[in-house]
Amino acid sequence: MRLSHVSNLAFSDVEAESLILTLDLHGIAASSGAACNSGSVQLSHVLVAMGLSPERVQSSVRFSLGRGTTTDAIDYVLETLPPIAARIRRAGDARLADSGKAV
Repeated sequence: MRLSHVSNLAFSDVEAESLILTLDLHGIAASSGAACNSGSVQLSHVLVAMGLSPERVQSSVRFSLGRGTTTDAIDYVLETLPPIAARIRRAGDARLADSGKAV
């Protein structure tokens, strides 16, 4: 989903909460689900109503841009985000392998 100032992106095989916590450690603010579900532990009813699978909803992260957002800040997110998502994905694969489930 995308508005002119908000993007909701899903990262396959990455739990949104893990991604948000790690982004925060890098100074990047993001949220999971829809804005009207802020603070909720339930799946976003908005994303579910849009037809997203529960897995996709759980991997969705919302980024908002404002008047003060700079191109340097956007570039920082674009440089920082992919390796973080890849690291979380690899950690999830390792947990599955340790549990004896197929990866």
